[in-house]
Amino acid sequence: MVSEDFSEGFREPVSSRLIKLLHQNHFFPLLVASVTAMGFYFAERWTSEWRGPRLHLNLFLAWVPYFLGILMMLSATFPGTKLVSMFRIVLILAWFFFFPNAPYLITDFAYLDWDHYDLWQRVAIFCIFSQCGLMLAMVSLLIVEKQTTAWYGAVFAKVLVVTAILFAGFGVFVGRFLRWNSWDLLYHPYAVFLDSLGKLSEPMQGIRPIVFSVLLSLILGTYYYFVVSLVGRRKHDSASYRRH
Repeated sequence: MVSEDFSEGFREPVSSRLIKLLHQNHFFPLLVASVTAMGFYFAERWTSEWRGPRLHLNLFLAWVPYFLGILMMLSATFPGTKLVSMFRIVLILAWFFFFPNAPYLITDFAYLDWDHYDLWQRVAIFCIFSQCGLMLAMVSLLIVEKQTTAWYGAVFAKVLVVTAILFAGFGVFVGRFLRWNSWDLLYHPYAVFLDSLGKLSEPMQGIRPIVFSVLLSLILGTYYYFVVSLVGRRKHDSASYRRH
């Protein structure tokens, strides 16, 4: 499902290599899903009063970790200099901190008005945006696990993926309930830490963010385990088909 080795084929034009890379990493199905979601969203905004979240902006942010993963794969074609190595580390860190933006779309259901006359239309809109977020998260994880395995080995890649999934649960909590964003984690980490610590320290309330974070991480981990199993089965079936 994820590109095998983008570093091959340097004689191809850059545009051809890029299109091939995007195709191998499910860009076009993800784009179709996102355009469909945006179509439903703007149609609903134009035909009725919308007091929900800015889904278009949240979807844009959900694409950021995917494109950071694509940049990682592109950087694999660069010469192995110290500067390139530092650039790859920066990409990994940026991806890590922006990754929670993809599953964050799941929590937009909090804005669903159960008494609204367009209830089921809005349920459909939130569902498709949530699915876009989950799909972007899963593909992003696949890309990053594969690329970091090539750079640093399988152990590092698996630890990174597991840590990112756990961090995403906490990151979504920080974004949804404390209203901080990914930029704040980079520019105001101490303030985010104090705010989070204060929430965890509240009597009878501190357990809630922990439970929420664990549940969301379990959802992401379950989805990713299924996707990885599906990828492995597909590769096995393809190899069996070629042998026969």
